[in-house]
Amino acid sequence: MGWSSERVELLKQYWADGLSSARIAEKLGGVTKNGVIGKVRRLGLPKRALPAGLRKYKDQKTEVARAKMTLVPPSNVVSFPKEVSLEFTIDPEQYVSIGNLTDNNCSWPIGDPTKPNFRYCGLLRSGKKSYCAYHNVLAYQPLKKRAV
Repeated sequence: MGWSSERVELLKQYWADGLSSARIAEKLGGVTKNGVIGKVRRLGLPKRALPAGLRKYKDQKTEVARAKMTLVPPSNVVSFPKEVSLEFTIDPEQYVSIGNLTDNNCSWPIGDPTKPNFRYCGLLRSGKKSYCAYHNVLAYQPLKKRAV
């Protein structure tokens, strides 16, 4: 069904009465909820205020999103296990390309992936992790203990 002038007037009335787009679509028949939303936007009808309960929920979500976006500098330096030296070096001859990487090799990326000399660490993996002992320390840092 098309949007005759009578149907448009009904849509405007239902919208002003506060009916949901799904309910309006049901009452008009021959149109979907999304069709109603599209027509409302094309007509430039005013947005409706959210009910108080939804408004409070939306405000809470916004606060949580803002809190997650706030960058907090680290409060302390992470200490590495004694088994792993920070002066760890690998002979560049041991680096492997993606074609030579096996399930037993450390898959820590070395270099810029857009460059032809991009490689992976290639040392033996540590346990069931994807990386060698050194790169495990970098990748899997322990959670800080929470103050109670």
